[in-house]
Amino acid sequence: MRRITRKDLRGLYEPAPQSLYDGVHEALAGLPEGKGKRKVKKKISTGFILAAVLLALSAAGFAAARLNLFSDMARYANSIVPLDGAEELVETGLGSAENEWATVTVEEAAYDGQGVKVLAKITPKEPEKYALFNDMLMDAPKDEYEIEAVQDGPQAIEDPCLQFTYYNEKDEQNVEIINEANRKQLLIDGTEVPLPESLDEALESGILPVYLEDNILYWADSSSYAKVTRRDGKEILGFEPDLYPQGKEAGSLSDGMTSDAEAQSDGSVLVWCDGYAEETLPDALDLKLHVTLWIGDDMRSLDIPFTLVKSEAERTARYVPEGDGWIGDHVKVRQVNVSFTKVRAYLSVDYDYEEQPDEPMGVWLHPYDAEGNAITTGSGSGGGPGDEDELGFCRQREEMQSFDAIPDVIVLDAKVIGGDPLGQCVCRLVKSE
Repeated sequence: MRRITRKDLRGLYEPAPQSLYDGVHEALAGLPEGKGKRKVKKKISTGFILAAVLLALSAAGFAAARLNLFSDMARYANSIVPLDGAEELVETGLGSAENEWATVTVEEAAYDGQGVKVLAKITPKEPEKYALFNDMLMDAPKDEYEIEAVQDGPQAIEDPCLQFTYYNEKDEQNVEIINEANRKQLLIDGTEVPLPESLDEALESGILPVYLEDNILYWADSSSYAKVTRRDGKEILGFEPDLYPQGKEAGSLSDGMTSDAEAQSDGSVLVWCDGYAEETLPDALDLKLHVTLWIGDDMRSLDIPFTLVKSEAERTARYVPEGDGWIGDHVKVRQVNVSFTKVRAYLSVDYDYEEQPDEPMGVWLHPYDAEGNAITTGSGSGGGPGDEDELGFCRQREEMQSFDAIPDVIVLDAKVIGGDPLGQCVCRLVKSE
């Protein structure tokens, strides 16, 4: 089954001018504990301006809960903004653990019955000696870090049944890599191209991501930032946060946890863990924050178990398409279900899809309001051919901006992933609770 998630696409926004970053951070400067945060240059679009303004206007209402829990949304374009009253869901002081290197505290968390947001703080015991750093979650400013790119050597694709598809935004190409035992292929925009026979040949092409040598498929990009050092001489204290739901009652929540981190001026690091399930979860949820720390080859871990209780009842709504639900001649919307909370909404779209040769990654259904305004969405999954094998139809799920009043209409705009728009379908509210 081939799938694509919106989290994979989040880094594709065009960078904005530095003046926009400065303005956004200035607008958010009134939030508590915001003074020590370094400006983080994430890719962002001008569409984020509205979300930043709304967040700034809501700051007074969120002041009672320190609101660091929701401040990570200011890093990305077109961010989901919690509704007034979301601060009532925030729990604080959920536990801590420490060793000789660092102290980890679960500062804030919110659970709305389907999604979880957790804010933790990692503080080094000797900040003058050690600097917390994770190269996957944090920026490495050139004035603080020196990064040396080293060659890792050839990296074989070990999965013998890999079928990997992605959209190359830079070259505007759909890329499909097939690594079956008796079938090794590279397809660009649905057309098979000869596999390079060496790393040099792949690199010379500038666009081919793999090469074939002795019937083994290798990744062509085998460079990695293996050597990261601090310019001030501090030793790097590596860290990796993982939030684990406990028990089978957590459902699919464990499938999609993500993390983000931001360095603070005192040497500590704020870590956000975020995820949501495909289904409604129990009223109380047991979780465990597992943080791995390492210095060189010396690795240790800390665990903090805690329980979150749902503090509001979600509002559910079902929408059905006008007419027969067809968009074009090969996409048919069945129904739309949305669960609304103060933190965000959870959108689920069921549809039929006939796979097309020029649509290797399928389609994505973008929600709009009745006036034609795009509804902000976040991470999600689905949209690729193959879902119907599991369900009998395709299902797209994603987090979405919530509303105080449940909208009467949601318009779905279908677009080929990496390709052209297909048309729209108007869906009307038929049931809410």
